[in-house]
Amino acid sequence: MTHDTLDMSGLARNANVVPNWIGQFKNELNLVGRSFEKLKIGRNDQDVVTFELSTRRESK
Repeated sequence: MTHDTLDMSGLARNANVVPNWIGQFKNELNLVGRSFEKLKIGRNDQDVVTFELSTRRESK
């Protein structure tokens, strides 16, 4: 995480919970003013759901 960017990655039990989790970010003060640049949802070799999320701070 830098002042302008925030990159996250992780695992989830179900793919459909990732968008719901991201939807809750609108209530997080540290994420206000950021937009999502990339969201990638997939599965690893063990068939576990993986995700990568990149955000950037909006220019004023």
